[in-house]
Amino acid sequence: MMVGKCRLRPDFGVRAPGRPAAAALRASILLAVLAVALAVPAQAQEAEYAVPGGRFFTQTGGDTPDPGDGYAVVDDSEARFWTAFEEFGGVAEVGYPVSRRFIWDGFVTQVMQKAVFQWRPGEQATAFVNVFDDLHRLGYDARLADELVPEQEDFDESGLAWPQILEQRIALLDEEPLLRRVYLASGDYLRHFGLPTSRVRNYSGLRAIRLQRAVLQLWLDDFPWARAGTVTVANGGDLAKQLGLFPQAALAPHAPNVIPATLPAGSQAKDFGTGRWFVDTEGSFLNVRQRPSVSAPIVDSANDGEEVFPTGRTIEAGGLTWVEIGTARWVSGEFLSPQRRETQPVDPPTPVTPPTTGTDYSSGSWQANVPGSTLNVRAQPSRGAQIVARFQHGRVLDLTGNTESVGGETWLELNVNGAIAWVVAEFVAPVTGGAQPVTPGTGDSLIEEVNRVRSGLGLSPLVKSDALTQAASSHALYWITNRGDFHNETAGLQHFTGVSIFDRAKAANYELNWIDEVAGLLDPARTLDWALSTVYHRYMFVHPSAVHIGYGSASDGNVTVSIFNVGLQFDRSGPNPQPSIYPADGTSAVPPQWDGFEGPDPAPGVPRPLGPPITVLFRLGDDVTWGQASLTRLSDGAVLPATNQTSAWRKGLSLVPHDPLGKSETYRFNVSWTVNGVAGTSSSTFTTASQ
Repeated sequence: MMVGKCRLRPDFGVRAPGRPAAAALRASILLAVLAVALAVPAQAQEAEYAVPGGRFFTQTGGDTPDPGDGYAVVDDSEARFWTAFEEFGGVAEVGYPVSRRFIWDGFVTQVMQKAVFQWRPGEQATAFVNVFDDLHRLGYDARLADELVPEQEDFDESGLAWPQILEQRIALLDEEPLLRRVYLASGDYLRHFGLPTSRVRNYSGLRAIRLQRAVLQLWLDDFPWARAGTVTVANGGDLAKQLGLFPQAALAPHAPNVIPATLPAGSQAKDFGTGRWFVDTEGSFLNVRQRPSVSAPIVDSANDGEEVFPTGRTIEAGGLTWVEIGTARWVSGEFLSPQRRETQPVDPPTPVTPPTTGTDYSSGSWQANVPGSTLNVRAQPSRGAQIVARFQHGRVLDLTGNTESVGGETWLELNVNGAIAWVVAEFVAPVTGGAQPVTPGTGDSLIEEVNRVRSGLGLSPLVKSDALTQAASSHALYWITNRGDFHNETAGLQHFTGVSIFDRAKAANYELNWIDEVAGLLDPARTLDWALSTVYHRYMFVHPSAVHIGYGSASDGNVTVSIFNVGLQFDRSGPNPQPSIYPADGTSAVPPQWDGFEGPDPAPGVPRPLGPPITVLFRLGDDVTWGQASLTRLSDGAVLPATNQTSAWRKGLSLVPHDPLGKSETYRFNVSWTVNGVAGTSSSTFTTASQ
């Protein structure tokens, strides 16, 4: 997951005070039904129209072969979503539908832009899903943080009655009266927004608070999407869809004449339940991921034949059945079996440097010491006890200091997600500082890759800066130790070197005053690849005024963070062309589409996926006024719909096509500008990849 300076795009503005939100109840069902045929009305070309039992909407149908495709919201024997849609206030309150019906958590579900409906058969009523609670439970908080969604907090409410809990939660809004006013003005605020689940969080130009079903945002500065003092609401439905929370099949629009049957929870023959299962990978490891997605971070691994204990929760995503085996721990059900194979899990081999006897484990920092293997973490101090986790080499351990001697071996007690577990002392070694920086080696390969890209743009190469490398590596070590904000540090915490990017660079004796930064929760190579595919995170690597680069990363054995710093010279006057355009003129094999996941939002309000972003940059010291920018398909001369945005201090402009481009097609980008009082135009022609 990548992070940087970013803002969550608001989906709609503040509701007029005094307009009550419609009442919301809780609801859902398990059974799917046969498709129901509908008569298509004569006015089917309209954006929306009545159908038996409800209404059909094409506004969110997206790019399908038939522009009449969309989603129906209806009442039938399975669920009464149309009644709920009207009771809740219609499009103004819940937005347009963005999915068909599907089974989620055992209930019939349909996603709207601003809410997620579930039908509860026991109550015979529709409920709003607490989407942000689900995203938290499924391990999406790191990705939400990239969108400036405050982290969900745990509040000690033991022994409190419901009125006391309600009073304390609403009091969290007192810190910002404008946010409180908007929250309470929604009428039935508990059913519309749910409870606050964080304190008010301050960001650059923004204050925000997280709720169970939405995020309230107060903008402190003027932005293209909101004026200073405006409160907007970022909603769970669209955001959860964007993050890939729901099955892709459920998001596919359908024809108006047939309402498809509710998509089942999955066609898997296995019923995972909550019993004991075994990993079945024919001798290899099984990745344990933070979220139910093949692109989610790998947090652990399990051996072939190892026991796992599903929580009872499964999710269909990306064509796979994902099984939850713990908090933020998911595996593919394809590799689980109710019977253990003959292959048995084994404890790791003896490490190269085993600890000495009589070691005091009650102080200091300790890590898994299993080079080339993983460390079994067991429920009891016994080799025959259940394996509750498997840690990679270098994973920092939370030892309690308690030890047990069993079978001639010393066992160490540790905390694992709040539970007590045990490891063999033989496979534990001390570390310094609780986390170790990952040495980037010479850095030549990555810096050479950046300079290869810059050379194609006609730009001078970047020079590796020892000071920026030190600043980046120190900040990576700080973040992996303390977590928190990706770009700012807190004085007094371990490994603190400076509050801001500028402070840390100066602490490392960097000589220039303009420094930019990119952070990512991947290794440095993949962080760089991702950044170059975006808009705002690409800028610093291909900027004409950039002169120096440094990077570093750190890992606790579970999570890796990578930091890139680039130094820019304000009065740069070298041989760089003006402007630099990415992709460069004549580039081939440009990826035809981009997922668009970046903050700030490079194309607010535009459905994903998008076309590949095009960026243009002048020097920091130039006085730039932008004119028109456009993208033309050369095969037919069509000018494609696109979003243009500018970055004032970076002297940059971006163009993002609203739709994926055609394969093996040639396009021309044109832009007009006035720089230092001189008007001009630039263009770049590129060809997309064949697949």
